Amino acid sequence: MSTLPGPPTPPEVVLAHERGAENLATFHRGGAHTRVRRGALVRTSESGASWERADHLTLARCAAVAAQLSCRFAFSHETAVLLHGGWIDHPDDLVHISQWSSPNIVRGSDLRRHHAPWLRNGDVVEIHGLPVTSFERTMIDCALALQPDRALAAVDSLLRILLNPRRDHPERHAIRLVAVRAGLMERLEESPGRRGLVSARAILTHADPLSESPGESILRYIALARGLPEPITQMRVPTDQGVKYLDVGWLMRVQDSPDGRRLGYRVGAEYDGKAKYRPDQGSERRHEGFRDDALYAEKVRADALGRAGVHLERFVHHHLMDPAAAVARMRAAFPAPVRPDLHPRPALMPSPGRR
Repeated sequence: MSTLPGPPTPPEVVLAHERGAENLATFHRGGAHTRVRRGALVRTSESGASWERADHLTLARCAAVAAQLSCRFAFSHETAVLLHGGWIDHPDDLVHISQWSSPNIVRGSDLRRHHAPWLRNGDVVEIHGLPVTSFERTMIDCALALQPDRALAAVDSLLRILLNPRRDHPERHAIRLVAVRAGLMERLEESPGRRGLVSARAILTHADPLSESPGESILRYIALARGLPEPITQMRVPTDQGVKYLDVGWLMRVQDSPDGRRLGYRVGAEYDGKAKYRPDQGSERRHEGFRDDALYAEKVRADALGRAGVHLERFVHHHLMDPAAAVARMRAAFPAPVRPDLHPRPALMPSPGRR
């Protein structure tokens, strides 16, 4: 069961106003540093993972922005999600800040400034010395401003950090989730007239801390938005190989069969990310062994789910780029006697006014 590691530490940046422009140019020419914004460099990440390199640059930009800006502000939206230790599906390259004063919009800037005169003192916390919007404020901002799929992934991850759920004991976080969601809804309703309220309500209603990756969140979003019955996140399935959990699952109502038996149907959809089959370090030979072991374990698991009567569809990232085809595959996994009609949820569909 994957976990979120907590707030990441921004790397140290080299600033022109501290070292001088000539020294900064010397650092850059040395090849060991990368420019993150005007007047700021960071030591180049040596990670082999593209997402880790992207996060490294974003965190460095945050450190540089905090050192260079003089106005009162807080990191917000997608940037706040990252600083809290959450996840965003394919974040943009901008640093998002909310400021109390009306911002000057500069075309081509690496900053996305949000005017937020309603921010309260309790809406801003400090993380590694940086001002960041709180969990609650960040969830509301993302629900209001982002496209619903990205917003759901972001809110899922922040709820996961906040509630620290266990899929084997969902009752332990269920009551607290109700309270957190009620508080978010109350704060949301304090913003009458703001665009995106209907969609934001739907996102906060369906957000689930049991999602274990942005890919799982997007898969669940597609099922919800395109009109499948509301799925169970991390659905528990007893098998002859022990209890297994489905990323997204449905337990259909029991029906009478022609021979008088009582039947129930389990349908599942799972997201397979590359990281599941790739270790973080070790020799190439160890890589091959790890991947082989992981693939074998996954086959054993899939066979056990099949014997338990689960109708399962598996997805990778490029499948999520075609939501209509993805939901058609999920719906086709339902046996004909219980195959549901699709009833799309308009509040969760993409909006041209969002990012």
